[in-house]
Parts: sequence; structure tokens; C-alpha cells
Amino acid sequence: MLFDLADFKYRRFAPIDENGGFLMSRLNQNANPVITAELRE
Repeated sequence: MLFDLADFKYRRFAPIDENGGFLMSRLNQNANPVITAELRE
């Protein structure tokens, strides 16, 4: 599924999470994300 994150609504992300899916998004170059967990097998 591809959609614009400017139109953010939680109800769109909930089914992805509930079905074991993942969401990927681009970050601006000046973004400074905090990594809270790593999922590795």
C-alpha cells in the first residue's frame, strides 16, 4: 500500500500492525530518529 504520510490517520496503520506487517517511510535528511528497539533473528 502506498499513501501520503501527510494524511496520517492511526486507523490506517492499525490493520498493518495487527496483521504482522511493517511500515516504511522516508525521513528528511535533517531527521534525528531515536531507535528504541531492533528486531533481529
